[in-house]
Amino acid sequence: MLLTSVFLLLHFYLSDCLEVIAPQLDPNAFQGVINRLPAWVADEFPDIRIGSSKVLRKGTIRISMNTDGQKVLIAESAVDALYGIHYYLRNYCASSISWDGSSFSNGCDRVDGDLSIFLESPPIRFFGNPVTYSYSFVWWKWEQWEPFIDWLALNGFNMFLTPLGQDSIWRDVYLELGIPKAAIDHWLAGPPFQAWQWMGNLQSLGGSPSEQFLRKQLDLNLKIVNRLTSLGIVPVLPTFDGIVPDALFDLFPNATFRRNHSWNKFNGTFALSPTDPLFQKIARLYHKKQQAFYGGVVSNVYSADPFIENFPKQNGKLHHHSESIFAQTAHAVFDGCRHSDPNCVWLVQGWMFQNEAFTAKMAKDFLTAVPKGRLLVLDSFGDQTPLYDRFNNFWGHQFIWCFLHNFGGSLQMHGNLKRIGKAWQQARLSAPNLIGGGLVMEGIHQNYVLYQFAIDTFWSPNRLDVSEWLYTFGRSRYSAPRRVTPAVHKLWTLLSETFYNQPPTTDEHVPVFLYNRPNMDGRIKYWFSTSLFPRMVTAFTSLNATLWGNEMFRRDYTDILRETIQYTLGNRLILRVYESYAIGDGEELEKACQKMDDTFELLDGTSNFDLRPILQAARSWASSEEEANRFERNTKMLFTLWGPKGEIRDYAHREYTGLISGYYRRRWRFFCESLLDARYHFDQKKYDEEVFEFIEKPFIENQLEILIP
Repeated sequence: MLLTSVFLLLHFYLSDCLEVIAPQLDPNAFQGVINRLPAWVADEFPDIRIGSSKVLRKGTIRISMNTDGQKVLIAESAVDALYGIHYYLRNYCASSISWDGSSFSNGCDRVDGDLSIFLESPPIRFFGNPVTYSYSFVWWKWEQWEPFIDWLALNGFNMFLTPLGQDSIWRDVYLELGIPKAAIDHWLAGPPFQAWQWMGNLQSLGGSPSEQFLRKQLDLNLKIVNRLTSLGIVPVLPTFDGIVPDALFDLFPNATFRRNHSWNKFNGTFALSPTDPLFQKIARLYHKKQQAFYGGVVSNVYSADPFIENFPKQNGKLHHHSESIFAQTAHAVFDGCRHSDPNCVWLVQGWMFQNEAFTAKMAKDFLTAVPKGRLLVLDSFGDQTPLYDRFNNFWGHQFIWCFLHNFGGSLQMHGNLKRIGKAWQQARLSAPNLIGGGLVMEGIHQNYVLYQFAIDTFWSPNRLDVSEWLYTFGRSRYSAPRRVTPAVHKLWTLLSETFYNQPPTTDEHVPVFLYNRPNMDGRIKYWFSTSLFPRMVTAFTSLNATLWGNEMFRRDYTDILRETIQYTLGNRLILRVYESYAIGDGEELEKACQKMDDTFELLDGTSNFDLRPILQAARSWASSEEEANRFERNTKMLFTLWGPKGEIRDYAHREYTGLISGYYRRRWRFFCESLLDARYHFDQKKYDEEVFEFIEKPFIENQLEILIP
């Protein structure tokens, strides 16, 4: 009897523990990552020993020296070992790998005496946000994905969101259910807007991609998933969240549906009632087809987000009173997943709880409807507004603390290094159910220093000393010779005290009005003295002779130049435009407008990115000229109006060559012309209507050429 009681107690305890099954490592894939680094890196690590756990466990890395003077690296998993290699490269070899490029020296520093490195992290290091697939990954092919997956592995990530290609499977599901092809095509969104369709925020926007395109996406995701699993990284595929095409009404008139509220002025989407039998039928059919394509169960972690910025409505009002909808939906989503994979763990974005309408009771109803150990929560905005303390540690469900930071994929330099470390340590020390750290930025290719710092924070038992960390970061980023490393450190210290010391009260989505539709009230608001801009430029310029040959140095220098020109343009030259108009000085207004126009041209030449190759990449995915033109329009729309009527205008602005001169400059030039014509009677509403008709809309419709100075 006692033995039975102990067994039951042990079973109860273990059933509450989240268990993620680790994919089986392919040694050739692991070696492939190392082989894509300079040859001397492999020579530095002749003895690598990797554990063989079948589930994700706490990350551990040990690097020591044997009696023959050779390094021995022992790690829990393959990605742990690769992070250990990257850590060593950055700390001892003045070398580093980032998502924008790499910097390698000719070898490592000599280590005198004993070598003893021990690193430890929580079991899960997660990367992924659905919208990154729209803002950054949308036109990537394998040439971009392979080095990015290498980067993931070399930074120790062992779980990655993989929603790409699901539209092809959904298409097959709804065809089998009897929905006409034309109705499915009407439901599907264009590639840059797929992420918001997946989350139930919109449908149809941008026009449906061709069947060939959807299949190419799915084939690419198979390649991504296979590479991830070969490295022991857990891919997170979708499960059914209840969002359905409205055409399902006609086929199942007796089924119960809910219309979701309008998201950012787009037409509302539809969700199937979680208690309707059709919910489980669709979920099972989707998993059947997904498993058939991928050759079975790929991993036991699945994603679904039924309420992301998508609060349920009832009779046109927020659904406050029938709170059972939250428990019912959570139960239905999990049940649909568990039926197809008994080991199912549901990964859900905690971002849904950032909605102020989500009360603690609603959150509790939702979360407690799923057994402990079967739900994994992303605390998406962990560095700014963490939710674990607001929602009772998610009522016992394990969660991943996440660093979000970027909205819309814009390139503005901003953030707070110290806050990242402080927020992570607070969560680690106060939340016993924290199981990992993650990066969930909306767009990549910006502010890399923040993300590398967050990654290293996940592997540190204590708060990292920002100054010490920056010394290594700067040297390894530029492969800087030791004689200039103090100057590089001084440069990065200056950046950490300015751009990367952003107060928490500052809007995280930094608005630079130059990239917004012009009006009579604009100024870039900085949280540091703008008198420091010349010092930053000088700090970079002084290193040109030594470091100009380094790609990462040139990138960072370009960013500083862009920020400096933005400041001059926004807070000085355009201010002169305002003042000249206000005092009625037409001659001075013309001069100010010309100077502004010239400076926009200069700004266009200080970008690390060019719009034209991105549009060419979009067109290369198409199966016809019509689709190529549509993909180009969709890409421009995402970066500019974000909707045919400017529904989220300028949210995803881009500081790209071609876009600055061909779009933002044109808007401001048109603004100046309107001021000159209006004299003392400028009409903002009239200007808004005209700039939409003559600049914004024609640019998207490919009626205006992209101006390159």
